[in-house]
Amino acid sequence: MSPGPRSRRLDTTRPRLDVYLCGRLVGHVGQEGPDTWFRYTEAAVAHAGTTDLRLSIRLPVRPDTYGHAETLAFFDNLLLEAGTREAIAALSQHDQRDVTGLLGEVGGECAGAVTLWPHGTEPPASPAYRPLPDDSLAALFDTTHGVALTRAQLESRQSLSGVQDKLVVRRTPAGWDLPLQCAPGDVILKRPSPRYPGLVENEYACQALAAAIGIEVPPTEALRGPGLALLASTRYDRRPDGAGGLRRLHQEDFCQATGRIPAHKYQRDRGPGFADLARVIRQECAAPARDLQRLLHRLVLNLCLGNMDAHAKNVALLYGDDGLALAPAYDLVCTLAYPALSPSYSMQVGGASRPSELSLAAFTRLARDLGVTLGALRQAADEVTTRAAAAWPAVLDQATRLTGPAPVYDDITRILAAESARVRAAIAPPAASPAPHGTSA
Repeated sequence: MSPGPRSRRLDTTRPRLDVYLCGRLVGHVGQEGPDTWFRYTEAAVAHAGTTDLRLSIRLPVRPDTYGHAETLAFFDNLLLEAGTREAIAALSQHDQRDVTGLLGEVGGECAGAVTLWPHGTEPPASPAYRPLPDDSLAALFDTTHGVALTRAQLESRQSLSGVQDKLVVRRTPAGWDLPLQCAPGDVILKRPSPRYPGLVENEYACQALAAAIGIEVPPTEALRGPGLALLASTRYDRRPDGAGGLRRLHQEDFCQATGRIPAHKYQRDRGPGFADLARVIRQECAAPARDLQRLLHRLVLNLCLGNMDAHAKNVALLYGDDGLALAPAYDLVCTLAYPALSPSYSMQVGGASRPSELSLAAFTRLARDLGVTLGALRQAADEVTTRAAAAWPAVLDQATRLTGPAPVYDDITRILAAESARVRAAIAPPAASPAPHGTSA
């Protein structure tokens, strides 16, 4: 892969950020006018035959400089989105479009194993934390004082992509700690949104349903207390290091893996579709047949849940000891419970953009897009719909006992039944034609 003309013109002698992967310096990010660039270190290039130091499928280790489009597709996807990004930009006095400037403020604790520091600044030798009592945690997530959460994100130098207000923390026997200056955290806390009533209950129940039917998800719980209603999701990209600390595992979402910026996470906005996801899985995963099967089950569950927001940033790849694999499912939500949200699929289902357009022809095209047989897709649909119908009553009972009754549970029950029936009807084999009169079947 040779650098384009723009790559050759960029001045790489003045980087703005040093890029660490799993604690090792692997490259530098810079900016020249509106253009960003990334370049691996000579030490990383010397080990280019392995994936240990590769930031992304789209950024293989090489001596040449990566230009603006390639660099932005990876690094912009590390940042928060929408209002959360606006708040960080305002408080840190950066333009929202200043990717390197923002990452210099909050790029210490990101998704995966990447940490970013202003050029020449080394990460602390050991991680530091400060305790977060429940009353302090409630104050951080109090929507009437939203700046407190933003200040905590800046203090922690943390940035997880997405539009929801969230905070990375470390779980301890005594409660919660806020990671300081790049220290890793193992739990993501999300607060409910006043625009979408019952969002915490919604995501908790959908994640619990996925786990109940055998889909791998991170452990998720709903936290309740005085002035506190949060969703706590254990990070799949953090592991105990055996010495009382946490080890970062690298990951990348499918926007990064297919070279799309966050603005292109939806297929209708030039984002990836299921054919793109399947192609990456086949080319890059250590066990592609297994991961394609996992993708089929998640795809069907999202259809049954009415999750219209299953876009490319909500699917990821995890770099493990055995190679690349589909990461556990996350951000499972019944979005059809909220009429203000889009009724269209984030990724087309064989050309179908809405539930009413599902048909046998659409599923046939989807199977072709995924490179699987229609029979395999039909079997996945049968397994997911059957298991979900059987598991939902127990999941609902458990969720209600934990969080109390919530109107959104009634919505999920109704939508799950209706959309599951729609999927089963659309993918069912055509009825056999009756034998002509006077002949045997």
